[in-house]
Amino acid sequence: MAECFMKTVYLLVMIMVLLVILLPSCVSVAYVPELPFQTVEVIVPDPVYVARPGEMVTVEVVVRFRERQEGSVVLFEYEVVDRKGNVINTQQYETNVVLRTGAVLRAEVAIPEDYDQRWIGVQLVKCKVNNEEMPFRDQPPFGLAVKQDGPMYPEGALGNILGVNQHYTQGMSHEYLRLLTELGVKWARDNVSWALIEQTPGVYEFPEAFEKRLRFYEENDIALSFTLFGPNRTAYPDDPYNPEAYGRFAAEVARKLSEDYDLEFILILWNEPNNFGFRQDFGGQWYGAPPSPWVEEYVKVANAGAKAIHAYDPSILTFTNSDVITNHYWFIDKGLAPEIKGFSIHPYGSKAGHPEIQGYGNNQPWIFPFRVMDDDQSTRSMFLRLRDAYAEELGHTPEMVVTEFGRLIEGVWEPGQAPFAENAEHLVAEELPRFFILMASLGVKSAQWFTLADWRSERGHGLVFEDGQRRLTFTAYKTLSLELGHYRLVEQIAGADSPFGVQAYLFEGSDGYKLAIWDTRGTSKVLITRDSTDPVRIVTHLGEELPVYHEGEVLEVDIGRGPLYISGVGSGCQVQIP
Repeated sequence: MAECFMKTVYLLVMIMVLLVILLPSCVSVAYVPELPFQTVEVIVPDPVYVARPGEMVTVEVVVRFRERQEGSVVLFEYEVVDRKGNVINTQQYETNVVLRTGAVLRAEVAIPEDYDQRWIGVQLVKCKVNNEEMPFRDQPPFGLAVKQDGPMYPEGALGNILGVNQHYTQGMSHEYLRLLTELGVKWARDNVSWALIEQTPGVYEFPEAFEKRLRFYEENDIALSFTLFGPNRTAYPDDPYNPEAYGRFAAEVARKLSEDYDLEFILILWNEPNNFGFRQDFGGQWYGAPPSPWVEEYVKVANAGAKAIHAYDPSILTFTNSDVITNHYWFIDKGLAPEIKGFSIHPYGSKAGHPEIQGYGNNQPWIFPFRVMDDDQSTRSMFLRLRDAYAEELGHTPEMVVTEFGRLIEGVWEPGQAPFAENAEHLVAEELPRFFILMASLGVKSAQWFTLADWRSERGHGLVFEDGQRRLTFTAYKTLSLELGHYRLVEQIAGADSPFGVQAYLFEGSDGYKLAIWDTRGTSKVLITRDSTDPVRIVTHLGEELPVYHEGEVLEVDIGRGPLYISGVGSGCQVQIP
C-alpha cells in the first residue's frame, strides 16, 4: 500500500521486467538494465492526512531513467477504487521526456461529492514507455482516509469491537495508518511509555508523532486503547513502580485524552505485568500462585492508577491486564479497587485454529485452586467465569476487552520455535472472523488483533508483511468488517450448547438479516430454512461470492472452517445438520 502524504514514499520497481511494489518505507532504488528507466517513486499526501468528499487530491508518479533520454514517452494508467473494490473511474497520464533523466506525472484523484466510505484507493494498472507496455505484479492500492460525519458503525454493531495492535513507538512507519480505514478498524491500540512521557517528576510531555496519530484517530472515529505502561526509571530511579507517581501519570494521560481530543478511549493498567517489569523485579510465579510478590505490587499500582483516573473522571474505563487467566484470580485475591472497571486478557491459550476452545483444562497444576472454565474447555465459559469473579470482587459487572489475540503465521517467535501449524496462513484467516464473532457474542467492548503489520521481532503475526503486501488474514479482517461490521448480533442459532461442530450466528442490519456459519471440524453440509423472499447472497470469509443454486425456502450449503456470510435468510431462519 503506499506512501507518504507530503513526504516522499517510494514505489519500488524491479523483479523480472517491471514489478511495482508499494512500500510503507521511504526507500527505493531498483536497477533494471533491460529497461530505459530504473526507479519509480510515488508521492502522495502525508499518512495522517484525511481527505474530504469533493476534494481533488494530487498524486505524483516520478520516473527516473538510467541515462538521459531523447523523446521518451511515459504513460501510466490507474484506477480509483472504493473500499469494496469497485472501480470509480480510470485515468491515464502521459508525459514527453526530452533530454532528461526523469519524468513527473501528476494524477488528480477526484473524491466524489457524495462519497460515503472512509477510504479510497488508487491502483496502478498499466505502464508504457515509448508505447511498450510493461507488466505489473498484482499489488495493493495505496489509499487515503476520507473524512465522514457520524460514527463509523451503528450502535450495537459488530464493527464496534474491531481492533488491531500497532508498534509506532518501536519505530514503525505512520504509513501503516492508511490500513486502518481500509480495514474498517474501530479500535487502535497505541501507547507511549511512562518513562518517555514523564522524564522529570511532574513534567508530562507527549511526543509530536503520538499527537499526530491522535488527530488521525479523532478525525476517523477510531477509538484508542492506551496502555499505561512502565516502569519509570528515568524520573524515579529509586522507586520506578511508585503507586502515587503512577496514579499522577495515569490521571494526566486521562486529562490529555479527554480535554485535548474528541475521541473514545480506554486505559489499560500495564501490559502483562507477569512478563514485563513486575515479576522480573519482585519475583514469583508466571501464573501468580504464592509465593509471587509481584502480584501484590501490581495490584497496588493498578489500584492507584484506577483511583487517580476515577478522581479525575469516574466515567473513564480502566482495566487490569494479563495474558495468564489465573493471574486475574490472584489479582482478585489481593483485593482490587472498585474503581477498576473491568479486565483485559490475551487469550493466546486457545487451541490452534480453534478460538472457541482452550488448549488446556482445569486439571493443569498451575490453575489450582481455581476452576477457570467448564469441562468443555470453552473460551465462552472462561470469559464468563472470570466476569462473574470480577463482579463479586468489584461490586459491579466488569467490562471485558481483549487487547491481544493472534497467531504466529510464519517465522519464529524464539529460536527453534515454529509457527503453530502447517498451512498456518489459511488456518488463521479462517480463525480470525470466528474469534471476533465469538467476542461479539460475549459482549466484549473491544478486541485487538495481534498485529496490524510485521515488525521487528514480531514478524509473522501481521495482517500485512513489513513491505505492505497483504496476508490472507488482511482479506479475512476486511471482509468481516464489510459483511458484518454494520450488523448487530441477534442470537446464536446453532452451536450454543457446544463449542464443537457447526456454529451459526444471526445478525440484523439495515439490509435485513445475515447468517454467519461455519463448522469447527471441517467441511460439512447443512440445510438452512429461511423465511424471506429476499435474494440470497453467499460470501466466503475471503470475500469470494459463491453461486446460489437453490434459492427456495430451504438452502443446502457446504460449509467449512471459514465462515460463510449468507444474506436473505430472514429473522426466523433455522439450521439443520443432515
